[in-house]
Amino acid sequence: MVENLVLLALEKSTDIVLGIRLKKFWESVLSDSNIKRASNLLKMQILMLYLDWVLLKTPVKAIPKREKENLSQ
Repeated sequence: MVENLVLLALEKSTDIVLGIRLKKFWESVLSDSNIKRASNLLKMQILMLYLDWVLLKTPVKAIPKREKENLSQ
């Protein structure tokens, strides 16, 4: 009888503590500053992918040679 009450109390307190922890976790994840940070990170990743794609498509001959320009000056 006592064991059942202890187990029930322990289970209930665990549920309450877990609920509070999960609520705080999701509040921090969904905060405005965190969403802005994630948005900026996504934009930077898209920009990097675009630049990588452009550099892969650009032939080496189309890139101007700086060595000749520097020597003539």
